[in-house]
Formats: sequence, structure tokens, C-alpha cells
Amino acid sequence: MLNKSEKIRICVDALIVVDKHLLVCDVPDLSFTYLPGGGIEVGESIPEALQREMQEELQKDIIIKKYVGFIDQLFELNGKQYHEIAHLFMADLVGVNSLTPLESFEEVPSVRWVSIGQLSKVNLKPNILQTKIPDLFKSGSSEIWTISQNELLSNKSV
Repeated sequence: MLNKSEKIRICVDALIVVDKHLLVCDVPDLSFTYLPGGGIEVGESIPEALQREMQEELQKDIIIKKYVGFIDQLFELNGKQYHEIAHLFMADLVGVNSLTPLESFEEVPSVRWVSIGQLSKVNLKPNILQTKIPDLFKSGSSEIWTISQNELLSNKSV
């Protein structure tokens, strides 16, 4: 079990899919990938935060399509403890309807398209997304995700 983190971070992430490919962000050393998004600022609504983050990271507008759910997770990164609650949304990038490479901005070093069927081959964090995201497209499920720390720990997926 992790030590207590200093604060809880509330954020919003986008599941952006084109032609059965998911847009992911890489960390600088390419050791793992994550969904585009970021923290919600004080006084900002969740949709406003997602729009702002996509502008900062990709300089693109989005159309929010559907709330997918949340992930409540504890993790350690670079020796620091984090407690993060991430709200996930399906979204489309305005004007992007092909797998054309996209430029990234701000603190995101690079973004790329990964086939939904190949998610298990990239180190997408949290790991549970490697199975949960493909399941969205297999069943067309409308289930709202409520992924808690207990589920993450039982699946060894952090």
C-alpha cells in the first residue's frame, strides 16, 4: 500500500478513437502511455477542463460524446505518491477523421494512434484500460465505469 499522497488530483481524460485507433500520449522516456487530458482547475466545469486540456495539448477543439466513467487510483511516479480521480469521456477531435499524425503541445512530448486491438502491447496506464477500452467496442456496452482502487489492486493494474 502506498503512503498517503499530499492531495487528491481530480482530472478529466479523453478517449479519442478514429478508425479503431486510440489517441495516446507518451511520457518522455517512452516507458508508458496515457490518455490525453489533465487536471480540473478551480471554478472550471468538467467539460470546460476537457476542452481546455485538448486546446493546450493538441490545439484542437473536441466534441464530447459520452461519459464513460471514472477511475479512482493511487500510484507512485518518480518517487512521489499520487491519488487521482479521473473522469473519462468519449470525444471527437474537430476536423480530425483520419489517422494523420498530430502535433503535441505543452508538456505532452508526443501523441500517436494505437490500434484498439494492440493496446495490450503498449504500456497504457492504468493497465486496466488495456482491457476495458477494447471491451467498449466489443459489446457496445453502455455501462458506466466505476473503477476504484480496490479493483485496480485486485487486477494488479496500476
